[in-house]
Amino acid sequence: MKFSSLCALLSISISLSSAWALPQDFGIGNFLQGGMAMDGRDLTPGFMAPEAWNGSQELDGSWRDAYENGPRRVRHIKAAPYLFGHVPIGVEAVYLGKALERISIYYLESGTFFGYAPGLKDSAAGQATLKQKQRQFRKIFTNLEKSLSSNIEDLTGDRGKSASEGKTPLFKQRFHQYEKDGLAVQLRTAKDFYVRVDLRRRETVRESLLSPEHESVRKRERLKRLKGNVKQVATGDVQVDGVPMIYQGGRAYCGITTFLMGAQYLGIQVDPATLASVAGFRYGQGGKKMIEAYNAVAREGGMRLKRATKIDIERVQASVDAGLPVLVWRHYDKGRNQLHMRATGRAGALPEPDDSDKARWPGVGSPAHASVITGYNRQTNEVIFDESWGEHARGKRMRAEELEATSYYVFYFSV
Repeated sequence: MKFSSLCALLSISISLSSAWALPQDFGIGNFLQGGMAMDGRDLTPGFMAPEAWNGSQELDGSWRDAYENGPRRVRHIKAAPYLFGHVPIGVEAVYLGKALERISIYYLESGTFFGYAPGLKDSAAGQATLKQKQRQFRKIFTNLEKSLSSNIEDLTGDRGKSASEGKTPLFKQRFHQYEKDGLAVQLRTAKDFYVRVDLRRRETVRESLLSPEHESVRKRERLKRLKGNVKQVATGDVQVDGVPMIYQGGRAYCGITTFLMGAQYLGIQVDPATLASVAGFRYGQGGKKMIEAYNAVAREGGMRLKRATKIDIERVQASVDAGLPVLVWRHYDKGRNQLHMRATGRAGALPEPDDSDKARWPGVGSPAHASVITGYNRQTNEVIFDESWGEHARGKRMRAEELEATSYYVFYFSV
């Protein structure tokens, strides 16, 4: 398949008249925001120490706050240590309140390894380069999987057992779990995609991907809580509060991370690497099962996902009023993006479009992109949206007329 723009073109297995552009790009930086320096120490003992998990001792290493999602606080390590005998590319610690809930240690991830390389398949030299990188990736994957398994077994004294997470067939994730002193060490791998190790307290290991505080709540109460997240200010802005910022880094994952910003807000505990692997990404590109993966995530959270090929601004406003963000796939233009950035936080900053303005709107053939809609302003006819590029990309604004003209797919959550 030829990559003629920033996102691959593919036919999706639904009733459409033509192939749609799959949003995948516009990432910046590294795997975790800000990248990592080298630490050089072996922090494995401290990560597994009971004191780190009962709250009596701070987790070893130098950390930065990444984002918050309801009662959860996510932190990323700033300097890469040795963990289970290898240097990871990213480490994420999740706290529920003050208690450490989970640590995810990423050693290999194809989106980061391959980055975004449009047109690589268009020449013999490019294809040769891609094949060479694929061979390198598979070799690293095999060596890491074997070495980490051996190292974890030696450290825990446990040969481990097969376990699984997730309920829907597409999301049934299998991994190998080792245990020591009440701690579960999970070696998780996805062929041609990632190698990581998760740590969590044994009693918190669950099959469900819906967080406990959401799973135990009845539908009526859930709807009430979501509606309680809607804030309205004097300027006329109506906005959903509490949607997390999930940073996509240099990976071609805008369609993955923006969707998860909505899904994690709704209590569905899925990470970008897992969703990308389920969606059919391989070697950093692809995603032929993106819509199937979206639907599976919604089912995991006991929700429905409705999709449309044309945006309905009134329907978007109704979703926001209910406390539900909306995902939109749209055509992208750098110049328009700068305009939307300058309008951030300023209701009425964008004038009513004239013919000259409309002529600059991107259309078919322009790069494809995904954004999450979190608000609107009826008085100024503006839509408020976020990108998975970092906090600076929150609260951007676009005229509703422009979004109607440049969007080509919309996804609505429904409880």
